[in-house]
Order: sequence, then structure tokens, then C-alpha cells
Amino acid sequence: MKKTLMWMAVVMLVGAWSGAASDVSPLGLVPEPVPPPDLRVNVWTDKAQYTVGEYARVFVHISQPAYVYVLSIDAVGQVRQIFPNWFSPNPYLSAGTHVLPDKPTYRLRVAAPAGVDHIQVFASKQPLGFQSGSEAQPFPLIAPDPDRGRVEVLGLIPEPVGYVTAWTSFRIVHQPAPPPAPPAPPVPCPPGWWWGPCPPSWTPPTAPPWGWGWYYDDGSWHVFIGECPSYARVCWHLGPDGRWRLSFRIHIGN
Repeated sequence: MKKTLMWMAVVMLVGAWSGAASDVSPLGLVPEPVPPPDLRVNVWTDKAQYTVGEYARVFVHISQPAYVYVLSIDAVGQVRQIFPNWFSPNPYLSAGTHVLPDKPTYRLRVAAPAGVDHIQVFASKQPLGFQSGSEAQPFPLIAPDPDRGRVEVLGLIPEPVGYVTAWTSFRIVHQPAPPPAPPAPPVPCPPGWWWGPCPPSWTPPTAPPWGWGWYYDDGSWHVFIGECPSYARVCWHLGPDGRWRLSFRIHIGN
């Protein structure tokens, strides 16, 4: 099936991983094996902070051609693989700097909740046991939490294969809510109006160009077409000259 555009939500971790020190990877992979000679890897993002809804780019630099795998830990601790993936299944990269997404078939969109996201990269001279995802799960879920993630990741690295790893993090913030709309200004009453509430300022959809108006009765305004009802004491009438006229009916006695 043809691969379609995928909006991949960048996974996040709320707060710093409680077991991670500044020089320890988020997954706590210790002890680390002896790295292959002269193989170095680094990872970073194009921004240190993103607003929810923005698109992110992840950069990976390797000193030699190698197999590269990029993981992330989301807000609930799920460990997910973002490279390779169903849209870009080949983990073997040439020496130099590479950017993710590396194909136009997917993007990395930052999603809520706010917090700190950790991204970890592995590079090895030999392929590791990570899968490339499927159409149903294009970005494979490695484990539901970091503890299981550490076990699962170590199980995907056959001994005595050496690898190098690096990690980075960035902050995610919510987009500030737009300020509330100012209240609509009150509609001024017609000039000379002094009695009761202002007549309505809107035109009924069935009203003719003229010869209609509003009359006040039982504490509210009602529309009429033609002549003002005889029982109405106050009428606001639109005449053929396009002008509004106010009329009162005064009843004396019962």
C-alpha cells in the first residue's frame, strides 16, 4: 500500500527522568560496552523549546557509517522508536549529519502534554535487533515504561556487539490561550428614546424593505408587518422613506 503522509506526535516525558543523572542516558543503560573504534554519535533538536502543535526536527551526527536507532520516552514513560520507522525503514546511514524526518512521507509534530522530552540515539557497526515498524504501528512501541524499556533495549543488542549512544532533551510548552473577546458594545437607543428598553436593532429575515416594525407588549418587543397592532401602546415603524417613526397609543380609562 502506498505510504501516505503521517503526522507523528513527538513523544514527551513530563519532568526529568527520576533515575537519570546528567551523564547517564534516559534508559539507564549501564554498564556501556566498549565502543567501536573511532565511532562517535551525537543528537540534538532544532530548538530547545517547542509549543504544542509545532513541527520538530531531530539531527544525528555519526563519525563513521553505522546503523542508527533513535528512541524517545513520552509523558507516561512509554519508550517508542522514531527511527527507523515504517516510512523510513533503513537504519544504515553514511558518515555525517542527518535530519529527521528524512522523507516527505512523515513529520514530527509536538503534542501535549507539556514537559521535557528525552531522545536517545544508538549507533553500531553491526545491525541491532530493532524493528522498522508496520503499517498499523509505524513508530514501534518498545515498552510501556522506562524500566521495561531498559530490559527490552538491552535484549535487542546482541553480545558482544559494541555501540555508542547519546541523548538530548527539549521542553514543550502549551500555547497560551487567546484572550477572551471583549464584550459587544451596547446598542444605543434611538435618538430621543426615553421609555423602556431599546427596540431591537436587527432585521428579521422575512421583513420587507419597509412597512414593518416592532411593537412593545408584555415586557418584550415583537415584530409586525404592515400596520402596528391596535392594542400596542408603543410602536417602532419603518416607513417607505426609509426612516423609523415612533408612535404611542394612549388609553384613558379602563
